[in-house]
Amino acid sequence: MPEPGKTGFSLVVSRAGDWTIKMIANPPTHIWKRGIPTYGVMKIAPMFRRLVVVATGSGIGPCTAAIMEKKVPIRVLWTAPSVRGTFGDKLVDSILEANPESVVYDTRQHGKPDMVKLTYRLVQEFKAEAVVIISNQKLTEKVVYGMPTWSDLRKHNTLDTGLSGALAGGALRGWKAGPRAILPGALTIGAACTLLQLAFNEAAITRVKYISGLSVSAPVKPATPPSKPLFERFLGMFGLQPVTDEQYVEKLKATRDGHLKRIAELEQQIETEKAGGVGKKDP
Repeated sequence: MPEPGKTGFSLVVSRAGDWTIKMIANPPTHIWKRGIPTYGVMKIAPMFRRLVVVATGSGIGPCTAAIMEKKVPIRVLWTAPSVRGTFGDKLVDSILEANPESVVYDTRQHGKPDMVKLTYRLVQEFKAEAVVIISNQKLTEKVVYGMPTWSDLRKHNTLDTGLSGALAGGALRGWKAGPRAILPGALTIGAACTLLQLAFNEAAITRVKYISGLSVSAPVKPATPPSKPLFERFLGMFGLQPVTDEQYVEKLKATRDGHLKRIAELEQQIETEKAGGVGKKDP
């Protein structure tokens, strides 16, 4: 993580194995890197006018430089367990200083949030053009699939704009030409405002496609998660879920262990009762 205006950089090391655990316990004075520095995913940040950055855990590392540079308006959503205890006050305070409206969510204190809803709400409130997420593959795909599609962006604000235009057009025509002109004026101005909003939305989509390296002429289909087979969906209607052989074996093992534990308890109880019965017969 380079700091703007300063030489050198900082590192965020995640506990992922023995090597990183030893490095955290005994931080080295020097770290040698093989190869040449390369650009990360945040290199695309200046391409957009407003950006939402989503990071989980140590995923905040690659995002920090762009956040501190403040070249582009950014809204940050960072979730991690025990944020200050894990990453230290210096890093957290530097991010909040550079981006005071950042949402820093402690999952150990508040539990795991609905990342799709949180991200979507930030996109809507901040009017972001793009979302950059640094997380594991499962959560990344979940957030990506939950964001608006091209179709959603094309219809953005069309209803509100059309109704506003219809009300304004009807009122204006009624005031100038009488009550009989209210309906034609509302329909005409409402339709014109809707078309203008659609054109504005299409222009915004074209810009995003262009700066994202997509072909404007090529149809872009929204990515959708793979659908389940028809038989699995049918079983799901009755609350039944298929299990793999490994899952079935694990369930059998758990059931067996439970029975063995109960048998051991009963045998111990019988031995205790026998010992108590013998004690009563003795004079």
